Amino acid sequence: MEVVNTTRFETLLLDVRNSWSGMSAQERRLIASLASIDLLGKITALVHLARTDNRKIRGSKWVWGPAVGGVNMFGWIAYFLFGRK
Repeated sequence: MEVVNTTRFETLLLDVRNSWSGMSAQERRLIASLASIDLLGKITALVHLARTDNRKIRGSKWVWGPAVGGVNMFGWIAYFLFGRK
């Protein structure tokens, strides 16, 4: 009898791989589209944040930067709705 020793990361990786392959093509396209929109939104918001003068932003760039980059879609959407003057 062979004993298999897997780490939590390996188990998580297998779960993700199995759940991705278990999805339909339409579900995978939807997730890929949402991920692309999120990435494009983050890049756009971070570039805008870097190029904009401090006086035209509500709050600090040091607060908005991690909020845009670290919080899912809500970070960059909040920046465009509330962070600009």
